[in-house]
Amino acid sequence: MSFRIIQPASLRGTSYLCDVLSLTSEELRPVYDILESSEIQKVVFDGRMDFSCLLHYHGVRLQNIIDLQLADIESRARRGERFNGQISRFPKFVSRFDIKVNPGKYRAIHKLSGLTQCAAEHKLIPKNVTKKNSKHLLNVRLPTVNAVDHQMWMNRPFKHTHLEYAAYDVELIEMTYTKQSALRWDL
Repeated sequence: MSFRIIQPASLRGTSYLCDVLSLTSEELRPVYDILESSEIQKVVFDGRMDFSCLLHYHGVRLQNIIDLQLADIESRARRGERFNGQISRFPKFVSRFDIKVNPGKYRAIHKLSGLTQCAAEHKLIPKNVTKKNSKHLLNVRLPTVNAVDHQMWMNRPFKHTHLEYAAYDVELIEMTYTKQSALRWDL
């Protein structure tokens, strides 16, 4: 689990990686208390697997949490995306004929974006940036792989590239949260 305490820009900069697999439930209780707190705002991007694991394996019920991947869906309309833009995101196997004949079936269907794409659409990074083709951005050296082999997170010690990957994601999450918060609408 990687995280950063979001604070004023002048105090920013430190990211933390918590190796939850090396800690007991007792040792993680302070982290669980934060996650379960209704007083402390938490921000994630695509937290589905984390939510499921925390609830089903540890009994942790997250509260006061924003999933920016879902907030991104709402922000698209607020940024001017209409139905044609929404359906242009659909994979090619979705029948364009069926969309044209039955548009109502598709109005509530949205394609989820990855973190890098979301950040690019919010103009936080250039649109052509990927983790694979970038060397430096945000003073964080990007990993040289575009996709992460999640099984590699099971290996100890963590490789330096994995630590960089986690730090980069935390940076993008904070930037995206700050940008969406500036839109002055409830996330």
